[in-house]
Amino acid sequence: TVESVLADGHRENRVELYEAVMNDPDRPAKVRFPRDLDGVEAAVDRVAADPPIAPALLDDDDGDRFDDAFAHLRHKHGSYWRWVRPVFDGATPAAANARIEFRPLPGQPTVPDAAALVATVAGLLRGLVATDHPVATLPWERARDDFYAAAREGLGADLAWVTADGTETTDTDALYADLFAVAAEGLDAAGVDGADRHLDRLRARVEARRSPAGWKRDRLRAHAADGAPLPRAVTAAARDYLDAQRGTLLEGSFADWPAP
Repeated sequence: TVESVLADGHRENRVELYEAVMNDPDRPAKVRFPRDLDGVEAAVDRVAADPPIAPALLDDDDGDRFDDAFAHLRHKHGSYWRWVRPVFDGATPAAANARIEFRPLPGQPTVPDAAALVATVAGLLRGLVATDHPVATLPWERARDDFYAAAREGLGADLAWVTADGTETTDTDALYADLFAVAAEGLDAAGVDGADRHLDRLRARVEARRSPAGWKRDRLRAHAADGAPLPRAVTAAARDYLDAQRGTLLEGSFADWPAP
């Protein structure tokens, strides 16, 4: 039935499905929420110690890039599938860098929404560092549990947050108010034009308690309530999604979609 499918499904199915497909139940999980890192050296050690699943490189060609000197590490890194992971790169010594790849960001129904999500996350990360934000004191276990809860329940998840004044809260409004404020600080510090436009697109979702995944789930329920069997209801809900997307793909946003 539709309700059993919705009960089993997550708002962000990619997290559950990718882990189920890629992880061997008899070996340590390759795809998982990562432990904290203290620096670049620890990141290198983490990748080097990760159990390999791909054959070692056999090509003896040294290459002419700087990062060819650690080609085996880069090769092994290709199967280091944490949701947040370090990346090492650099064609020359001057260009060499270690950076963070933030992989959980979900696809969005429109181009403006995709830009808004990336801008908000980038602003948040910059703002958290710039303000020495106390959310870093949130226990790792709670952060891990909240990551999976958010993927499962979306905006309905019970999440924990530490606000700028050091108060730990599970109040959704307080959480997002602080989160957006920090993201705004980060975007302002980066000199991003139109920051409010990006943030407002996501604020609208929080205020309405409605996400693209939730919208599609509501349309699925509506078609089932009208008597459509599961296969037809799924097809009709997908068609509704595409119809709404068609008018907002390049201009407008999910916030402009009609209520489901």
